[in-house]
Amino acid sequence: MTKGQETTPPRTNGDNYYNKVREILTVVSSGEDTEALNQAEDLLRTHPDRAEAFFLLGLTAFKMKDLGGAADLFAKAHEIDPDCREYADALAVVYTQTGKLADGLYFAKLSTTMDPHPQIQPLLPLELSNYFQALGQATPSRHHLEALRLYNLRDFVKATGECQRELRVNKNNGQCSDLMGRCHFELGDFDQARDAHRAAIEMEPQNARYRLHLGNALYRLGLFADALSMHGNALELDKDSLDVAIGAASATAYLDEESEGDGQAIRDELERRVAALPEPFFKKSELRPKAEKIHVGFLCNSLHGGEVATFIEPFLRHYNRMHFETFCYQQSVVEDPINIQLKNYADSWRKIYDLGDDVLASIIQGDEIDILFDLCGYSDNGRHALIASKPAPIQIGWHPYPHGFGSAGIDFVLSDPTTEETDKGLLKDGQRSLLLEYGLLALEPFSIMPDVNDVPALDSGHITFGGRCDLACLSPKTADM
Repeated sequence: MTKGQETTPPRTNGDNYYNKVREILTVVSSGEDTEALNQAEDLLRTHPDRAEAFFLLGLTAFKMKDLGGAADLFAKAHEIDPDCREYADALAVVYTQTGKLADGLYFAKLSTTMDPHPQIQPLLPLELSNYFQALGQATPSRHHLEALRLYNLRDFVKATGECQRELRVNKNNGQCSDLMGRCHFELGDFDQARDAHRAAIEMEPQNARYRLHLGNALYRLGLFADALSMHGNALELDKDSLDVAIGAASATAYLDEESEGDGQAIRDELERRVAALPEPFFKKSELRPKAEKIHVGFLCNSLHGGEVATFIEPFLRHYNRMHFETFCYQQSVVEDPINIQLKNYADSWRKIYDLGDDVLASIIQGDEIDILFDLCGYSDNGRHALIASKPAPIQIGWHPYPHGFGSAGIDFVLSDPTTEETDKGLLKDGQRSLLLEYGLLALEPFSIMPDVNDVPALDSGHITFGGRCDLACLSPKTADM
């Protein structure tokens, strides 16, 4: 202890206190995690200044695989009683198991200069005292990996919790802070998303993707100029990444007419990067001679519950099976009831999220796809480079709001009388609009819907307007209107 530091609380506090400590240690060892947690919390409430209470809570967290929480609690116990060997041993093991080898080595060396705790040492679990065993089992923290898994399954609430646990273990994990920001973004917590992405950038200032994700959050907060600037920084930091350019181009959906020039510059930069890609290894497909059925493929990263699935489901359910055969290429990992339902409608279904563009192009050509619909457009996990390489003889942009169908490799865009004028203004050279007579989208009627009420204005004497209050969709011009 340093001179002037407060005296460490005594390790002897009567038989009753340590009888309780030993009792809780026994409960922890028996695997009764919930009971151990409750008893340790009770001990902390009655003895908030005692290191043993924090250590017992940390031990319970360790048993429950919450290594971040365990590290925090062991550190608190060590802060209260810095001369206790068991607390240093526990920190050495936890830090080492989570890949923080330098911190683990520090506490392993420190523990050799300390005295054992007479009450805790006999009951300390072996896995918390064997530094060399932990060194042999050192791995990246499972919290980050679990957060990634949950994010891909769209369980954003649980993914956020795992990110928080990881950041307790490793507060300088920029990737995890960025992932937490993306979770908050999906949950609509854009202020928290912004803060998490800013923290990630502080850790890794040269990471273009962190700036891209921060820009996305700023758009959703209505901060258009700041968002554009951040995306410009991302493109400057990574002058070749197609994914960064696609992400920046996707966000231009939120820009109004006054900023359209900036949005077009971003989309032009994306097309420049696409044009710089090497030539595809395969020969571009040609239309097959007249076959029994026309093969139609759908490339989509949203084949699960959501807006895109709502639009594609009626088509897959009702298409003419005498003339067409359908192939769905699932770019997302989510499997939910909607995903299972869509699978039942398609003739062929392939999960392609872990395949490279060259392999996927070979599969599409092997399936002899005549017409390939791209439902990704400018979106995360889209296949811009694949579409540009033309694996199918006819490629159609469908539902890639609002600019994605103008991407390289798209031959036609589906339009209806409402969208035709806007669509034609966004087409590139060689692209055409296909006008659908009866409307671009068809939805199944809802099975349970209330009767339509009388117009409220008949009673109130005035018209009440409703609106989509997403700040990203409320440009200054829209707000003024």
